[in-house]
Amino acid sequence: AFEAYLVAVVFGLLGESMTTLRLVPTAFALAWIPLAGLIAARLFGRSAGYLAAALVALPSPFAFQWGFTAWGGHSNVVMILVAVYLLLLVLERVDRVRLAALGFVTGFSLWVNQLAVAYTPVYAYVLARWARPTRKQVRLLLLAGVVGLGPLIYGNVVHPLATARNLAYRVGSSWRLSSRLVKARDEEGRFYRSVPLFQVLGAQPQRDGKWSVAGTAAALVLVLGGLAGAWESYRRRREGPLA
Repeated sequence: AFEAYLVAVVFGLLGESMTTLRLVPTAFALAWIPLAGLIAARLFGRSAGYLAAALVALPSPFAFQWGFTAWGGHSNVVMILVAVYLLLLVLERVDRVRLAALGFVTGFSLWVNQLAVAYTPVYAYVLARWARPTRKQVRLLLLAGVVGLGPLIYGNVVHPLATARNLAYRVGSSWRLSSRLVKARDEEGRFYRSVPLFQVLGAQPQRDGKWSVAGTAAALVLVLGGLAGAWESYRRRREGPLA
């Protein structure tokens, strides 16, 4: 819905065409480049930031191939990257503005795409493990999150439980598709069970539902482990340059 509203604004300003339709997803896809660079620079320094931005921009088909497609989901990646960057800011210094921004963006990202809910336990663990906010700060974080959830709450009030019904339909459709595909074989008689990790990050079982659940769990572990390891390395360098 978020990208659709933005496309409506662009249509109103520039007219309706395939070019203007692609402007919104293209803008979000290009935003991945500086956001990836900022996150890497915050953790590992400016050189790492430049390298991360280059890796996202140059060889990746996501920013310049999938990113130019009139397809939803581009803003979801941006919201997650912004939330991760804000999380790093909170780990550096816990204050009201940063906590409120993190809570709002996290809540808003759940409206943009409900698959973002998979990342909220990671944020919660990292905050509890290293930031250790007070109860008052936790209340501020949750309140800002509810404010960010405002569009999602409003939409489900106006259209009762529309999000839950939509998710239930999509999950049911995915499982029915999985049951058909898992029985199919390729030309060499092998079962279709090779699922790239980026396909299961969204918990959409493309082949076998069990693979999807396992892949999603593995992806969450990788995200959590990566953040934890990166922050521990960053903290040690802050405490001692030779650590």
